[in-house]
Amino acid sequence: SNQPQIAVWNMAQLATALLPLLENSDAALAEATQIVHAMSDQIETAWRTRFAAKIGITSPTKQDRALIDDLLVLMQKDGADFTNSFRALSGDDAVAQFTDRVGFAAWREKWRARLAVEDDPEEVMNAANPVIIPRNHRIEEMIQAAVAGDMAPFNRLMDALASPFTATDPELHRPPSQDEIVPATFCGT
Repeated sequence: SNQPQIAVWNMAQLATALLPLLENSDAALAEATQIVHAMSDQIETAWRTRFAAKIGITSPTKQDRALIDDLLVLMQKDGADFTNSFRALSGDDAVAQFTDRVGFAAWREKWRARLAVEDDPEEVMNAANPVIIPRNHRIEEMIQAAVAGDMAPFNRLMDALASPFTATDPELHRPPSQDEIVPATFCGT
């Protein structure tokens, strides 16, 4: 996965754009170069820490990167929902999120072996993985209803989002069906 490299490239581009604004551009270039070069390791560490918590690991090692990447590849290959898949890991039915049951079972075996040295992986996962997120199709549904004068979908979603780590309204956890996908949001994403 190349997230750290993309982030470093983006920061380098920002630094390049800012250099002409500085008085001593040679000194600024040297300092910016040093800062940007140090970012790759910082970003990688932060990324690994965040994703390690999502799979129940509190003190990730560099070797955990492969475990995380393998799960992300399985999720992408199967079209598994990001939020629901990570949250399901703290329960008994995570395999239901995957169509490649054999691939998931092989990953789960390595994962469980890794979790054997963790204190309370379920608590770590539950704190790192929300049950509900504001999904675009629910936001669109809420906006359309509000425009028509019905605030019930807004209130329903706001009530659920007030406790994103608590299962309150299972229907709101569901990813969009094919006909509910919002191709572009109000902000253009």
